[in-house]
Amino acid sequence: MPVWAVDLANLAEPPAAWGALLDGEERDRLERLRRAVDRVSYAAAHTLARLALARETGRPAAALAFLRPTGERPRLDGDSIAFSLSHAEGLAAVAVCPWGPVGVDVEAAGRSELSDPGVIRLSCSDSENRTLSELPPARRAELFLRLWTAKEAVAKAEGLGLALPFPSIRLNDDDDAAEISEPGQDPRRWSLWRCRPSPTHELALAWAGAGHIASRTLDAAQLTQWAEQA
Repeated sequence: MPVWAVDLANLAEPPAAWGALLDGEERDRLERLRRAVDRVSYAAAHTLARLALARETGRPAAALAFLRPTGERPRLDGDSIAFSLSHAEGLAAVAVCPWGPVGVDVEAAGRSELSDPGVIRLSCSDSENRTLSELPPARRAELFLRLWTAKEAVAKAEGLGLALPFPSIRLNDDDDAAEISEPGQDPRRWSLWRCRPSPTHELALAWAGAGHIASRTLDAAQLTQWAEQA
């Protein structure tokens, strides 16, 4: 399964070659973003998704059409291949899975929302909260970043996003699988894979079953070159 990331360090605005591949809805959304850092990460993620999907399907990146039902994950029109994208300040990532649902999440260390005690308490199980409470602040922030990233990847693979109660997602001791346990439902299991695509970012991938992960991290210039050649 290909997993792509692009490091966006020191990029002030999205290059024109990225925008040239986006459709009207993507460009409208891009233009509504007020912060430059958000425009860069959004454009990078959607450009990377088009290029990665074009590589897997053999179709032109700019010609790909997406179905975006309200409340559901986007789908590639005319193809069953699954994909997931994520972006944070300074990084974007895309995973493409030919055989089933997939979720990818990237987070930047130091994201203020993830240090909120209320967010931590409501996102973790009782045992996870006990473990976190016993750690010094720096180690607590590091562990919660890993927990949150994995849980969000699982929630995206489920197709529910933040609507899925995060305390119901339990990671195994080896940190390579997750199980969702909700009252009245059979447990649902997902494989997990992680990496650090940059010194300040955490990436987690969730998918069903087995599979080999082929990951690559690009810089912004490499993504631009790829886009210009598409």
